[in-house]
Amino acid sequence: MLPGIGFILLTTFFPIFSQTRSAEKWTETGLPEIANFRPRDYQAAPVNAAIAQDSLGLIYVANDAGVLVFDGVQWQRIVLPGGGPATSICSANGKIFVGGSSELGYLAPDMRGETRFVSLREFIPDSLQNFKSIGETIAIGKNVFFRSYYGLFRWDGRQMRVWLPETLFHTAVAGGDALFVREWKIGLKRLDGDSLQLIPGGEFFTGEGIAGIFPAADGAFRAITRFSGWQLLNENGVHSQPSPADDFLRNALIFRALALPDGNVALATHRRGLAIIDSSGNLLQTVERSGGLRDNTVNFVHRDAQGGLWLALADGLARVETPSRYSFFNPENGLEGNTNAITRHNGRLFAATRMGVFVLASGDAAPAHFRQIPGIESTVYALFSTGEQLLAGGHLGIFEIRDDAATRIAGVTGVTKIVESKHHPGRNYTGTYRGVGVLESAAGNSRRVASLGESAGYTLGIAEDDSGNLWVGTRNGLFRFSEITDAPSPDGDFSATSKHFDRENGMPQIPVRIAKIDGELRFATANGLRRYLSEKQIFIPDSTFGENYADSGCAVTHLASGANGTVWIAGQTGDSTFCRELVRTGNRFVTLTAIPGYRLDRIGTLLSIFPEPDGTVWLGGTEG
Repeated sequence: MLPGIGFILLTTFFPIFSQTRSAEKWTETGLPEIANFRPRDYQAAPVNAAIAQDSLGLIYVANDAGVLVFDGVQWQRIVLPGGGPATSICSANGKIFVGGSSELGYLAPDMRGETRFVSLREFIPDSLQNFKSIGETIAIGKNVFFRSYYGLFRWDGRQMRVWLPETLFHTAVAGGDALFVREWKIGLKRLDGDSLQLIPGGEFFTGEGIAGIFPAADGAFRAITRFSGWQLLNENGVHSQPSPADDFLRNALIFRALALPDGNVALATHRRGLAIIDSSGNLLQTVERSGGLRDNTVNFVHRDAQGGLWLALADGLARVETPSRYSFFNPENGLEGNTNAITRHNGRLFAATRMGVFVLASGDAAPAHFRQIPGIESTVYALFSTGEQLLAGGHLGIFEIRDDAATRIAGVTGVTKIVESKHHPGRNYTGTYRGVGVLESAAGNSRRVASLGESAGYTLGIAEDDSGNLWVGTRNGLFRFSEITDAPSPDGDFSATSKHFDRENGMPQIPVRIAKIDGELRFATANGLRRYLSEKQIFIPDSTFGENYADSGCAVTHLASGANGTVWIAGQTGDSTFCRELVRTGNRFVTLTAIPGYRLDRIGTLLSIFPEPDGTVWLGGTEG
């Protein structure tokens, strides 16, 4: 296992990311996590040609200055004879094999235990010693093949077998257990026993390069070419297979292709960075400079033991997490400001930030991006979908979002929450900087917010209980409003009986947030979770989800219902932040998912959690 893999993708601010369990949701995938390595990071040449990994998890890179070794923390460089470049590399039979400039061999420890290059040149006839650069080093079974323009070499662990070209060997690729070699001006050949034989229709490849070959049904193969897209290779010849991504494939200059375990294919391109396509030829994702990749010229792609894709670049290296459960959104893909609220309305995702409201547009292979809804250019704290309407509450009032434009419908200042009443159909409650109110229809399409009882202060959360009582969490503790009138009084306001809980009730006057989980109200505070005992009118520690969350040393900031009965909980214990998905097992809850702390650091202070029925969860926050 490769230790120490955990990289910061962005260094400014990271307002939102999503965790997606379904690899099919490519259209809403944001920026993948990318670790870029500069030449000065690994202290060697810019150009990298190939990558491999050994059984211990160490990463090996063929670099213009030799072989680089990375243990997840530190880099080491192994120099080849004469200080020449390493041009290809692979892992086979417990060894790392390396090709270079008129050099080939493997890595092994010397008498002092230090890794050194061991040359296999002595097994090559003197007349063939000047074979120039090794373009590919390929492991098939127990054999290792080295391909140069001037020879194909097979090492079986004891001796070297050599094939000479009629012209030049341009490329060698493995298709399952088969080796294919493209010979310049002749075409594509396959190694059959000890003989290189032109495949049926192989002349097609006299002027067409190959990036990868993959086994297909009935003994056939599929080849992805540099300029002509997919080709089917069978006993009847070479047949073009048009695909939706043909325009991309023809123009991206594909250099290498790698089959992924999920059936997709990763493409190393010289013009468009990394690309992912599916088995039907649909372009799923591109990772380019515009999305954080260091360089668009990718010479090689390798999948490591953790599922990450290492890229050998013309200027450095990169490790990309794709496909990943996590993707990220920030100003680079359109989302500006800290993310206060997230919701889905009519199938589209909306985010409320200090800059307004943004809607997610599908990526169509490129990372998905947000675009701003015109009409709001101030802080928005709350989003509420009625199914027909999308309401946004913020510093300058309440807005209705319709046809991708926002119109202010209520001028009340500082709206922080909007919720729907279950006991009064058609009624919405609003939380503001000063307390809680009732959103009512007024003339035309406008609305007004009528006050409800005494001022409760800055509202953090609102929820109704089964009796119709309204619970309001504020920065100054918890309030309950009961006996709420059905209609406003002549002065336009509603009346209710209010109760401000205090320490005598077991609820200090500190910030309180509220969530309704499985029909019961839960109260999140800086002193842990609390629940209410109505018969005694007191609050006690709530250990429903675990004793640790009821502890006074656990500050719980967010609680939300997830998919299939799970519960998302977030907060802080000491200096450590946490965000976990809990699932009921018997009579207790256990952790199903724990988002690593280094990922939470990307979004700074967590401001919003939005779980979806399909298991996706969106987290919003801000650095600072």
